[in-house]
Amino acid sequence: MKICYSLLALFFLCSCESGFLSMEEESSLSSVELQNLSLDNSYFYTNSNNMVVDYQGTATEIPTITSYLEENGANRDLLPIVTSKPAWVSNIEVRNVYYKYYIVIATAEINTSLSERMGTVVLTQSETNKTLSLQVKQESGTNIITLSVSTVATNRYEFTISTRYPVYGGNVVGSVGVNVLHEVYNDYATYQSTMGMRISNGSTSDSFVKDYNGSPIVAYHGDLKGCRFLPPITPYPLNDGFYDYVVVIAN
Repeated sequence: MKICYSLLALFFLCSCESGFLSMEEESSLSSVELQNLSLDNSYFYTNSNNMVVDYQGTATEIPTITSYLEENGANRDLLPIVTSKPAWVSNIEVRNVYYKYYIVIATAEINTSLSERMGTVVLTQSETNKTLSLQVKQESGTNIITLSVSTVATNRYEFTISTRYPVYGGNVVGSVGVNVLHEVYNDYATYQSTMGMRISNGSTSDSFVKDYNGSPIVAYHGDLKGCRFLPPITPYPLNDGFYDYVVVIAN
């Protein structure tokens, strides 16, 4: 899975030796980070406050930290130190990748629950005691498929399936599918139907509009009043080689 070294190349190309940021860069920083920029002659800020690890604990989003001190007309690196992290984060590596630039790599325990985990990592700048807070998120090992339906016109419904994460690209099946069993109804009758929907590798959704004009229930009993799903609705395959799958019906 590609690791995102966000904006690191941009820092190198711009050769920002002065320590000053453009207006666009300053507007993306938090008030705490802007305060860190303005205090004395030390600089401590990040291009992104977000860290992400997959459910197995491997980092997939890695922020870049800038940390240095201006003194006697020269710049000196100041090492960021990890002073706080969630218990489920097993390690935080702060790696100096280039003059005054650091990347922060989180590793975590396997997340076997249906829910994502969120927490905060606090870094402290050596010598100055300035702090930065980074938000760390760990994905769940279960890629939930949400199933929903909406009315687009009289007797026409749009069915949508969407996953929390992209379908695993190494899935030999090539997609994850759902047989959508449902029924439409009015005051006089119901009519059951099913259709197959699939989300391809690397994608997160699929949709289909089904037209019931001309169906027996409309022809003999009039316009429809609604549509509802008939559980249980199960995905196939249940595991794509990386994630497990379950179907949840949207409210």
